[in-house]
Amino acid sequence: MTDQTNPLTHAEIMRTDFHKVGVVLFAHDRKTDGACVVAIPQAIEPKFENLLRSSALLYQQLTRQYEALQTLIDACEHQGVTDLVPTFTGLQDAIMLAQRCAVEGPERVGLELVGQASLFDKLKKP
Repeated sequence: MTDQTNPLTHAEIMRTDFHKVGVVLFAHDRKTDGACVVAIPQAIEPKFENLLRSSALLYQQLTRQYEALQTLIDACEHQGVTDLVPTFTGLQDAIMLAQRCAVEGPERVGLELVGQASLFDKLKKP
């Protein structure tokens, strides 16, 4: 919650909680103890309020799932059971994609993915 012109960083999202006080939605930074108004009545469509309010929690849980998958990958590799590693890595990649969209914006990430796809197409051609 430090810069109003730039999107939140991963670290800022990880320490953010949303609180509703009356009809006003606040974002609270647990590290700085700062808060800012996120939404006021009529500023957000009511049917999207729960999604907005839970977004930081969802992001934080994705981070914990990523870390748990890494623990499973490490355990599999330590035990020599590597057939599940590609599946776990694929799940981690999906988590990172979702989190990049949250931090960088889906448009920017999408454009980058389109660029990568065209690069891969060029590399595959003889």
